Amino acid sequence: GGPTHMLEQIYSTATPKASKLIAKKQYLSAPELLTFPTGDGETAHGFLYKPTHPIYSPCRGEKPPLLVKSHGGPTTSTGTVWRMDIQYWTSRGFAVLDVDYRGSSGYGRDYRLKLTDKAGWGVLDVDDVCKGAQHLAKKGIVDPNRVCIDGQSAGGTTCLAALTQSNVFKASCSRYCIGDLTTLRTMNSSHKFEHRYLDRLVGQWPEQQNVYVERSPVSRVAQMKSAVLFLQGATDPIATPAQAEAMHDAVKANGYPTSLLTFNDEGHGFKNHANIEHGHNAELYFYGRVFGFNPVFSDTTDPDNGGEYGAEEKRVRASVEAMPIQNEHACKGKPSAGSTPSLGFSYMGSKLREGWEAGQASNRATYKKIDNMQAAATAKLEAARAVYAEATKKPKKNIKLT
Repeated sequence: GGPTHMLEQIYSTATPKASKLIAKKQYLSAPELLTFPTGDGETAHGFLYKPTHPIYSPCRGEKPPLLVKSHGGPTTSTGTVWRMDIQYWTSRGFAVLDVDYRGSSGYGRDYRLKLTDKAGWGVLDVDDVCKGAQHLAKKGIVDPNRVCIDGQSAGGTTCLAALTQSNVFKASCSRYCIGDLTTLRTMNSSHKFEHRYLDRLVGQWPEQQNVYVERSPVSRVAQMKSAVLFLQGATDPIATPAQAEAMHDAVKANGYPTSLLTFNDEGHGFKNHANIEHGHNAELYFYGRVFGFNPVFSDTTDPDNGGEYGAEEKRVRASVEAMPIQNEHACKGKPSAGSTPSLGFSYMGSKLREGWEAGQASNRATYKKIDNMQAAATAKLEAARAVYAEATKKPKKNIKLT
């Protein structure tokens, strides 16, 4: 009875011809609004994206892994706009919970003020991402032993704080996470808009400086008891490389799998599309190493073709397999070229060979049609330009010399 989601509008309004050229509906996961109880008797919200794929299906009795996402801000919100970073995971066998923890915008003034009125950043948001994951596990929707979390910037702070305050998450990916709240507070002193922002989120400065220290993930790294991948920009002035290195070293010392990838041409917030792509593939590969599954990075790979990968799959695998992982002995297994890849865990291992081949043939035919249409459109454009040039050509004037 609610408003039509954007994806449904695309499906219902697309012409038959256009429908063949856009992604099939079975590949796309639409968000479901989820409301769940928090630890102190209140409620929090989020959006659940279930894994979906037109060919792959879950094995009998197996639940999908879960990736929890924590938005930045922290008083902004997530949304249901089209996001390829979520569809990346749902098409590879993961359920995704995008949490709007208490303090997020979009649920009324009272909900938005919970984070600031209670100075609860690092407490309420952490409780909500944990309780959201546990709620789905209790409902039997996801596998509680394969729960991951990722976040970036302020969302990465929530992500890492959850690792220090609970054992809900077995693996994590931190993108340019703000690990030291004291550093962030002193930096904000030079920005008028955010000068007193953290005073309401954490506590008065400098009177409650000890609270900033206590809630900073970098101060509690010894309590991290799960695998962590750190993606860091070398020129980041906010989430500094030194913070990522300190947390990476602590996880390594604790004996858990960890890796630190530093991008020399990135600051706070990745901009280079190649780095963004590599970050997602590295995260999937890291989870595969931790949990012992062999992921597929490109949907053009045939899992039944004796381990033979296509050119794109080989390119991606070469890049991610070069990633060093410390304490790799704690991983459940290393994917090898001879093992059978799967979209996600064995959860996505049940596949109809004939359906896959039909889908591949259909894709090739579609791509060929697109190429032919583009070639025809280019030819028409060049012809039109030639006609226009001929029509607007100025006649040469004959100049008589006297």
